[in-house]
Amino acid sequence: MMDAKFSRAYLELTAAMVIVGSSVVVGKQVSSTFPTFLALLIRFMIGLPLLVVLIRRQGNFQWPGRSAMGAIFLQALTGVFLFNVLMLFGLRYITAMQSGLIYSTGPAVIAILGMGLLRERLSGREWLGVVISVAGIMLVSLLAPGNDKNQSSGAWLGILLAIGAVICEALFTIFRKMGADHVPPISNALLVTLFAWALCLPIGLYQATQFDFAAVALSNYGILAYYGIFVTVIAYYLWFSGISKVPTGVAGVFTGIMPISTVVLSALLLHEPFTRYHLLGLVLVLVGIGCITAPPIRIFIRRPSLEL
Repeated sequence: MMDAKFSRAYLELTAAMVIVGSSVVVGKQVSSTFPTFLALLIRFMIGLPLLVVLIRRQGNFQWPGRSAMGAIFLQALTGVFLFNVLMLFGLRYITAMQSGLIYSTGPAVIAILGMGLLRERLSGREWLGVVISVAGIMLVSLLAPGNDKNQSSGAWLGILLAIGAVICEALFTIFRKMGADHVPPISNALLVTLFAWALCLPIGLYQATQFDFAAVALSNYGILAYYGIFVTVIAYYLWFSGISKVPTGVAGVFTGIMPISTVVLSALLLHEPFTRYHLLGLVLVLVGIGCITAPPIRIFIRRPSLEL
């Protein structure tokens, strides 16, 4: 029977990546309505007060030490600020589904960085899960109809921006494990959001002076509210909580849920094509995650008695 600690961690990581996957879909709409840094500034301004309220209710805020604070800043710089900037700029050139498919390389990147920087090792079964989950998304990337449309220079720029976002996402996970693993999840979420808000502030304020807020439909502000509440608060809290309970390589596999979530939501909400290749890719990712999360199989062999 699976340990309750790991069961909860797997649920937290899964829910976090589903929400982050949805951020790519809503990011496609945000990037066509708001300037990038202004959108992120508003998003963080929505999320910060909610995080403060959660901390006051739980009463478990913890100021990290100097080294942990440095790791938290690097999380904010790579996995929050740069990841979102690269993602939103990239979505101007490629579709949400195409962007989500590129994030399929996330599990492999995290596993490799975890081995190189954290000296962690994955078991053979865990490596099999990584390979199967990545193969599922790469299948969609190579065979799904419509991928040949990404040959324009603008599309290739979008692809490069999305690849940069993948690397930043992987570093986000690595820096959490390297220096801030002992910081409570809610404290970590507040601090990375605060740092990311500060990084967005100069350019975001400048873009605000040039932007016509009255021309934006109310529904687009609702999308920003979703961005601030679910992606900034709920997803980060769940991810920080889950990753503190499992090895980096195991957590990395769950990033494979993000592109799957993006693909499904892109089809449902943005009406982008969903083919049998996408379905097969989804099945492979789920099988890969199953290889990682399943409890080890123990085979008991009865030794022959030496008694005569």
